[in-house]
Formats: sequence, structure tokens, C-alpha cells
Amino acid sequence: MTLQARRDYHAFLTAPIIRQALSTLVPEYDQVAPVLTKPVRPGLQGLAQASLLQAFASTVGIGRLVEDPVRRVIEVLLASDAEGQGRVREVLRSWPLSTRRRISARSWRAERNERARLVAETAARRRQSHKPRLRQSHKYGWRVS
Repeated sequence: MTLQARRDYHAFLTAPIIRQALSTLVPEYDQVAPVLTKPVRPGLQGLAQASLLQAFASTVGIGRLVEDPVRRVIEVLLASDAEGQGRVREVLRSWPLSTRRRISARSWRAERNERARLVAETAARRRQSHKPRLRQSHKYGWRVS
């Protein structure tokens, strides 16, 4: 990017970009869309003014969300930071209670499994000690710990 282009887009390049749920629902869009055109404006008017690529990705995302809403919402929640999770939960308040309960239960299980996986990874990375202990079990006093 040239210096002039960086000056032209300075406000955009220095503003933090909010990671959108669309890039989680439609990872193909995240791979294909140019960096400066990835954000989709919120609301119907923003969607009406969007490019064909953004409209197509939004349509695919809505289709995937309708197909399996619980799984897709959990994917978005796991990929989001705390602020993004708050925005997603705010949107979920208008959803039916039964769907929200399923999302809540499966989200809790998914977060628990993710924590267990991270703990298992850190435990697997710990080095095993090969120094003999000074005090061992009465049966195995001679073994290496």
C-alpha cells in the first residue's frame, strides 16, 4: 500500500475493526473479501448498500443460521471476545426461550470442553521429571519419578 493510500485511509486503518459474526458463519467470505470491504454495515439499509459479495455472504450466513441455529450461534460465541459475546446475547433475547435454553446448555458444554482441552494441552506440555525422589512409596522406593 502506497503512502498516499495509507494517508487516504488513515482513519479507517487506525480504527479497530470489529470482527463480525459473518466471518465466522461464512469463513469463505473472510478468505475472499478484500480487507477494506470486509465490514458490513448493520441494518437493512447497510445491507441494501452492500456489494454483491457482501449480500451473497450474508445470504449464505442466514441460510446456515436457519439450518442449524444452535450450532452456528455457539460457533460465533466461541470465536467472539467478551464484548462480541455480549452483543450476540443481546440479539438472542428476541429469540424463543426454548432455543435460547438449548444454546445456553450447549454453549456451557462447549466452553467446558474447550477449557478441558486447554488444560490437557498444558498438562501434555509439562516435562516429566527423571530425577529420583528422596522419599517414595514404601513399595517403589527405588523407582524414578
